[in-house]
Amino acid sequence: MARYYLRGGPCNNVFRELATRPRVGSSITCGGDLYIFSPAGVYADAGSASLGTLPPGTPDVTPAGAPGALNTKQIGRAWHKLTHALAVDGPHSLRKTRAQGKRAKRGVR
Repeated sequence: MARYYLRGGPCNNVFRELATRPRVGSSITCGGDLYIFSPAGVYADAGSASLGTLPPGTPDVTPAGAPGALNTKQIGRAWHKLTHALAVDGPHSLRKTRAQGKRAKRGVR
């Protein structure tokens, strides 16, 4: 977990703990203000958030269907591809590789 500093606004001198480093330009809300991640590695106050007034320390929630929200259709597709690769493509590739090895050994004798 990395800690990121919020500069300015109602959450001045507050730290947020995040699992991964955010992209430059990504935003979070705190205390009713919008904070945007800068190249300097801090979240800078960008003024009042369009979501309305939030009390300090309110967790960030991205509504379903909003840009950047997790799409359940994408999760299902990713799971399908993973299980297909393990159950179908993996054994096929293994058989193919073993057959190529046998052919190579026959050609060398």
